[in-house]
Amino acid sequence: MSQTYTDLTETMFPDSMDQWDRYLDPTIQTISLITQYQNFYNQGKFEEANGVIEHNPILKRIIVNASTMNKTLDAIMALQRFYFSDFQTYLQNIIQLKGEYASTVKYPKYSVVTYIVHDNTEAFLCLSGNCPIGTPPTNTNFWTPWTARGEKGDSGTGLT
Repeated sequence: MSQTYTDLTETMFPDSMDQWDRYLDPTIQTISLITQYQNFYNQGKFEEANGVIEHNPILKRIIVNASTMNKTLDAIMALQRFYFSDFQTYLQNIIQLKGEYASTVKYPKYSVVTYIVHDNTEAFLCLSGNCPIGTPPTNTNFWTPWTARGEKGDSGTGLT
């Protein structure tokens, strides 16, 4: 269950990744079990139908029921909540503005530094949790640019 969204009992997001099995198509070996499940279900014998699934766990990867859909729904709802309300806060909490780049500093993942490139001050985001000391922000194995320039590289109107 999500610790962040306690009402969403079928997902772990955003606290951790959900571990779901991939679904399978029916096979010759599972058709008789599926038919047995459907017969119980059609007769209104829901406990017996659920028992077929419980005694044959492979059916949980074949038969789509309310439990399957609720798991998917909770995961989607957690994603929506996270991106609509929590994502900006999440970014603010992980991104660390470090100022001007210094070659003697060990920068943690998500550090943002400024660095002079062709006489222009540009911003870079550290993408590695293991960026070696002295690695310049122009090294794209560890950093990504956060500053965009137009074709000519000129600042926009009113910007310096």
